[in-house]
Amino acid sequence: MRLGLACIQEDHEEAVGLIAPDEAARYLAQLTQDFLDPAQLDLLPFELITGATELRRAYDERIAPPLQAHQYVELLKEKLADEREAFTPTVYIPLVVDLACAAIPPDALAKVQRRFRLLDRGPAQVRQHGTAAPKRKPRAAP
Repeated sequence: MRLGLACIQEDHEEAVGLIAPDEAARYLAQLTQDFLDPAQLDLLPFELITGATELRRAYDERIAPPLQAHQYVELLKEKLADEREAFTPTVYIPLVVDLACAAIPPDALAKVQRRFRLLDRGPAQVRQHGTAAPKRKPRAAP
């Protein structure tokens, strides 16, 4: 089964670095719940979080030391302010996001960890071993 966010395998023995079906279902349910909750209008720009080494510390365990929640929020605010003031910003924040008063949430670190660590498994394996996850066995012809 293929989903837009990950390859989900039925065979757990082959699921090295990938996402097991029950874990993927929980992950998607939580994302959907966050998306549909009007109180969850958070400003967590993907390009900023994945592009700044200091912010990747939330989900990339190779980058030390770990951050405290309040440190992460302050760092994210600082990086976002720098982006907004840059002559040629690399992060695009749509005007509608500002009009909706989206803000960096106080629990930004927990949300980024919950949303990104799972998706970073495959890339982490590549970084660690220099190879991608093992290829699946070809399916038998019907």
